[in-house]
Amino acid sequence: MPGQALDYYDTIDSFIPRNKDLHALELSNTDWESLKLVTSWLKSFQSATTEMSATKVPMLSMTHMIFEAYRMTSRIFSVIFLLCPEPI
Repeated sequence: MPGQALDYYDTIDSFIPRNKDLHALELSNTDWESLKLVTSWLKSFQSATTEMSATKVPMLSMTHMIFEAYRMTSRIFSVIFLLCPEPI
């Protein structure tokens, strides 16, 4: 869902300011950046999940590699969220 919002960034960003009733829903640049960050994380998670469930024979080495990549990505996002000046 966040990815779809990013696909329509220009449309959403131009439509909301023209409608007074929707001004409270207007997204700031920080909100859009947060959406990009969450979308990136969700794509990584989906990719890891798909990769680990796509094989009929589990391979420990592949599962370990995916887990480590996901864990490293999660740590990076945790640091970014801690440094973010506004709540997401």
